[in-house]
Amino acid sequence: MQKALEGVRVVEVADLVAGPFCARLLGDFGADVTKIEPPNVGDSARSRGPFYHDVPHPDRSALFMYVNTNKRSVTLDIASAQGREIFRRLIADADILVTDRSPRETSALGLTYRHLKKVNPRLIAVAVTPFGLTGPRKDYKAHPMNVYHAGGDGYLLQSGEAYLSRPPIKAAGMAGEYQVGWNAATAALIALFARNFSGVGQQVDVSKQEALMGLNRMILGRYPNEGVVEQRASRHYDFLGIFPCRDGYMIIMAFDDHHWRTLADLVGRPDWKTDPEYASRAARTRHRKDINAYMTEWLKDRNGLELYHAWQKAHCPVGWFASPKDVVQSQQLRERNFFTTLDHPGIGPLVMPSVPYQFSGTPAVYERSAPSLGQDNEAVLCQHLGIPRDEMTQLREAGII
Repeated sequence: MQKALEGVRVVEVADLVAGPFCARLLGDFGADVTKIEPPNVGDSARSRGPFYHDVPHPDRSALFMYVNTNKRSVTLDIASAQGREIFRRLIADADILVTDRSPRETSALGLTYRHLKKVNPRLIAVAVTPFGLTGPRKDYKAHPMNVYHAGGDGYLLQSGEAYLSRPPIKAAGMAGEYQVGWNAATAALIALFARNFSGVGQQVDVSKQEALMGLNRMILGRYPNEGVVEQRASRHYDFLGIFPCRDGYMIIMAFDDHHWRTLADLVGRPDWKTDPEYASRAARTRHRKDINAYMTEWLKDRNGLELYHAWQKAHCPVGWFASPKDVVQSQQLRERNFFTTLDHPGIGPLVMPSVPYQFSGTPAVYERSAPSLGQDNEAVLCQHLGIPRDEMTQLREAGII
């Protein structure tokens, strides 16, 4: 089967989600990805739960297994002189390097793009950092929650009248980190495309903060252009919105007049169609409390999934909040083969999400489950770089691999 990135070599020196997810996306389309991990400890994602069947183990982390498909694992201490020399040999014929180290750290190690392009002028060096490679905060450390709030989105969540008194929150899990990974992978491919014309690589500087600010470009643009600081109070729904029901939650967005008239019939309030007090969106907004109180009472003992399907046929804009079980069992996703099965050597077959796009000629291919720590040391260091096995033993004893 043809692979879109066949022959592209990627080296990854990154931890947790953003950088590793970037490299994983490239690997899913055929790039040969070598993941560099610290000896003995590896990527810290290996210690993050949930673990398969709740058994803590570096090879059973659901986070690590998802973010690191289609990769090889090589242990290497790049803080040592010998480790840095081996690393330079690895990137000498690489196409893309993905790192998440700070400018201060890469400078101390002699691994900045200024140094690396002397080793490989065709190298595309993708640096994924909290605030970018320049500016007064370039060396600041930040956890996913810090960066998410630095992007401005946490300030605006959760929208809806019921949540106005709550403090700002972040998105569930590491949603922001995955968004950064998508941005980094896209940028890497653009740089690869440009290299096909110029013949030379370049530095790709990915700021996590800026990637997350991109989620709210329209909202963030209001302050510099209008002097408006958008807040949850100004973003919540005029009326309707999110309501609890017997089997979870629904979201109802019947704001336009024709949708409102449909909703009025569906919930047994024909007077909402004829009463002048509800004739326009502005008028309905004035009665938001009465409308939402009625909807809260009407929905609380009803089945949301049944209403979702019925109202969908009636062309009323409504959504139902699905659980992970609902999503995995979705007929739509099954028919599109969104979930793929990978054989993990220590666990067996694992069902995992794939990618949200399909190619007729070069589809994503899942050939490798996430590797165990240092699983590919011999294949990469001995067979690819030609390091003799007796030297490998010495490197292992010295803690370099």
